[in-house]
Amino acid sequence: MRTPEEIKKALRMTNNNDDTYCDDCQYAKEFACIVQLQRDALEYIEALEAKVPKWVHKEDGRPKCNESKRVLVCDEDGYVYITKYYRIGHFFAMNSLNEGLAVYWMELPEPPKEEEAMLTEQFIANK
Repeated sequence: MRTPEEIKKALRMTNNNDDTYCDDCQYAKEFACIVQLQRDALEYIEALEAKVPKWVHKEDGRPKCNESKRVLVCDEDGYVYITKYYRIGHFFAMNSLNEGLAVYWMELPEPPKEEEAMLTEQFIANK
């Protein structure tokens, strides 16, 4: 699979109304280039979808952790909380919500790296 930037560039090129897009396209040298582009685009989309956090029902499992981790929790009334989920021996506990009330949970993404945090702050400051 090509890089995400190459895939996006090739997809933009195929959207042109003229036939000159093949001249600069990195897929042009391949047999059945459009088919290969479609395969790469689909693989890229599926990889992105796999990274998107999803709600997990409490009966379908618990967060995998050896110590503790912050999770998003939805209770039986539909309220959503950020809480710390931790393991004590064979038991699991949450520090701000009774686990029995939690119906769904979702892992939170990793905190931003320093570069990403700076870009986010700049973006917010420029709004």
